[in-house]
Amino acid sequence: ISAEDWTLDTQGFEQSQYPDAAGRFSGNVNNDLLTMNLSAQTPYWPGAAYVTSQGYDLKENGDLRFVIDRRNFTMRSGSTGARSAILLRSDDGSKWIMISESYDGESGEYVGWGWNKQTGTSNDKNNGVVNSVSEFSSFGDGGSHLISVTLNGKEAVFTIDGVRGLTLDFPVSEGIRLGVGLFARAGGDAVWVSF
Repeated sequence: ISAEDWTLDTQGFEQSQYPDAAGRFSGNVNNDLLTMNLSAQTPYWPGAAYVTSQGYDLKENGDLRFVIDRRNFTMRSGSTGARSAILLRSDDGSKWIMISESYDGESGEYVGWGWNKQTGTSNDKNNGVVNSVSEFSSFGDGGSHLISVTLNGKEAVFTIDGVRGLTLDFPVSEGIRLGVGLFARAGGDAVWVSF
């Protein structure tokens, strides 16, 4: 992760509701493996993500495809919630999608893969528990997964390990930024992820 290509964003997932959410974060790259660690100091959902510094544009009559190799995702025993996230954003941040593997709720139960988004449509859900994706329910928690995202200027299509399971509106064709990150629910929660 180079400073020229990626920017560290330490904004929490529910920033509008909890602007003071904070956590201790570290991230490093060793042999092309990005490892990220976060320990939440306050509720709710502090986090960190590496986001591409420059936006990508769709070529005329073409698609844009990102492939993310997520290696593992672990939450410390006793933690109440965590998310390993793939992020898409418009340049100005007004439109975004987060697909994440999640532990949610006060008991830290495994929820699986789901999404939150803000794209300007009636099914937007920009906070709270993820909208689960039933097509991805067979994947075990925390393992290695290959996530593919294909964009066409109107929609984002998500595939995990060859299973096409989610299509969401994403009406963005210029300045598309990709991010990978992690979030923890409450003070004392700790999470680790590698890409």
